[in-house]
Amino acid sequence: MRSRLFKSSTFILLVLSVYISIFLIYSFALKTAKYRNYILLVTFEYPKDWKALEGEYIISGKTSRYEGEDGFFQVGVISESDETIYSIADNEANQISNPYGSYPEIKKLNIMMKEFVFIIPSLDQPPEMNKQACFIVKYPNRIAIGGDEYDYFILWADKDNIEKMAESFNFISY
Repeated sequence: MRSRLFKSSTFILLVLSVYISIFLIYSFALKTAKYRNYILLVTFEYPKDWKALEGEYIISGKTSRYEGEDGFFQVGVISESDETIYSIADNEANQISNPYGSYPEIKKLNIMMKEFVFIIPSLDQPPEMNKQACFIVKYPNRIAIGGDEYDYFILWADKDNIEKMAESFNFISY
């Protein structure tokens, strides 16, 4: 009798766990949209209520900046075949204007053969930077856009959202 009760309880917990997992995944999917850029060959998720900014934020006909009440992102590319990702991050983080503050944190990671870095701003970051952080990743192969070649993808976003966007980041391959 006890064994049957234990099996029933285990089955109920398993079914409940599956339903909760499905609910969490579904509710996250409802709150995000997928950014796909076939020119930059990247895709990632961002908050669904953010809107594309037109005008100067265009790369090869594709909007490169989105904003919302709770954050933003902007994408770009870097052509520095002779530089390492670490020196590029150092140059980005330590510009004369200190866009990330006086003491930004540079997190260097290498996961699943992707070499990437995060730049997290320090507390003294200028307020007009809107908590901007940075994610840089090396392309598996150089990409060509309008006759120029690029080695690195760069994502600028607010520090509250950048890591979640990076978690969903993937290169698009043909």
